[in-house]
Amino acid sequence: MGGFVSLKAAQQLPGIKKAFALSTWDIYGNYKKVMNEKELHDLVNNPDAGVKYFVLNATIDEIFGPVLKDREYFNLAAGAQRLAGKQIIMLDEHTGNKPLADAIKATNPAWFDYEVWPTDHPFTNKRVSLMHKLLDFLDR
Repeated sequence: MGGFVSLKAAQQLPGIKKAFALSTWDIYGNYKKVMNEKELHDLVNNPDAGVKYFVLNATIDEIFGPVLKDREYFNLAAGAQRLAGKQIIMLDEHTGNKPLADAIKATNPAWFDYEVWPTDHPFTNKRVSLMHKLLDFLDR
């Protein structure tokens, strides 16, 4: 969940001038239509959904309960204006975050880079390229 945390921290902490978000999880986008705990459990436990979660032995309620209680907190696109003027790179292994990237780009045209790389979630075949991208970004 580091990509989410990176962007959320940049939104909330004015002292952060740069954010490098790798495989950002748009939690709000994934769960905005889930209205209650039963719907959440039905979605997560649906074998046809292909969704499996494991986060340090946390329960589904521990992971997603806060989203049900305060959806807007998890809405990165709604807080995109707070990223204006910050240097941000978002890298993904899928195009699912394009709406989020577009929202950030709209409020931060000066320095925002969004790329989708042909790789898996841990960027297994792109580790060296990833390191170079990050080091170049930090040197700016």
